[in-house]
Amino acid sequence: MLLGGPVFSVPGSQMRQIARAGKTVGDPLWRLAGSSGEPQSMEELLSRTAVQAMILLGYPDQFPFLYGSIQTTPSYLWSQFSRPPKGVLSQSPIYIPLTERTASHLRAVGCSRLGPVIPHGVDAAVFAPSGKPVPVRTRTFVVGTVANNSRRKRLDLIIRSFALFARRRPNSRLLIRTNRLVSLDGLDLPALIARENLEHRVEIILAELTDSRMAELYNRMDLYLNLSEWEGFCIPAIEAMACSVPVVSPPIQGPGEILPYSDTLIPDCRIHEEDGTLLYEADPRVVSTVLCGLADDRELRQRLGREGREAVLSCYDMRRVAAQWDGLLQRM
Repeated sequence: MLLGGPVFSVPGSQMRQIARAGKTVGDPLWRLAGSSGEPQSMEELLSRTAVQAMILLGYPDQFPFLYGSIQTTPSYLWSQFSRPPKGVLSQSPIYIPLTERTASHLRAVGCSRLGPVIPHGVDAAVFAPSGKPVPVRTRTFVVGTVANNSRRKRLDLIIRSFALFARRRPNSRLLIRTNRLVSLDGLDLPALIARENLEHRVEIILAELTDSRMAELYNRMDLYLNLSEWEGFCIPAIEAMACSVPVVSPPIQGPGEILPYSDTLIPDCRIHEEDGTLLYEADPRVVSTVLCGLADDRELRQRLGREGREAVLSCYDMRRVAAQWDGLLQRM
């Protein structure tokens, strides 16, 4: 098995036109993981290796070589779509949807090369409950989230929801693992936290963490809160579930399909459509009520934690996911 990734695009003279989109894009050069050699085009890479099949994680436009001549190497596009795509490639690749909702989007546009749903996975041996004794009931109650600070992730709603929750649950904290304090579109997390008078109640972690450190982070949480307007999959949701942390989320694509329970799905979201994608905006007042109900019901949280962990072991552990891919490739 070879693992590779794009390095950079070739000069403009070697731009490739994407017929479906009617635009030109830079054709990425690729380098195999651990290789110190020069980056190569995908065609060169395939000609110099004994690759029998390709698994491509992303969107069709990220792999311009798919729009060239018919591929002789079988390829599987492991992807998610938030709405029915405007078209699908008829010759290559075989589409492998990450969720059933993505599969339905592909079926809606008549995709004839559609494989089974294969989800993302996590290492359930690393992302696991800590096994430490449950602290006493009077300890600080921690709500956590892991998301980039971008418009669709709605960290502003998470902070506003937590502010309402914290008024009713004074002994609580919010833990945010994100990539930047101020988003590219101007969401200033420290400023918003200050407006809500939460300076001593919110911890923001910007550092890159290993998987084991991330598992430790999830194990500090009593609840995991996701308020994204939409998700393709939401890997942090299954990481939290693997650590037996209940996940609270709107019933959006990804988390709404992944969670094995409905107790934590946020009702009464405002739903609107943007370019064919359904966007869910949670009401902070409703979110705070959901959080309070869960905070007051320790037995419910424990049950949800067990159910989440069991769902990961049966569906989302990387060994299960690898077995699904192995079975698919064996039938190739």
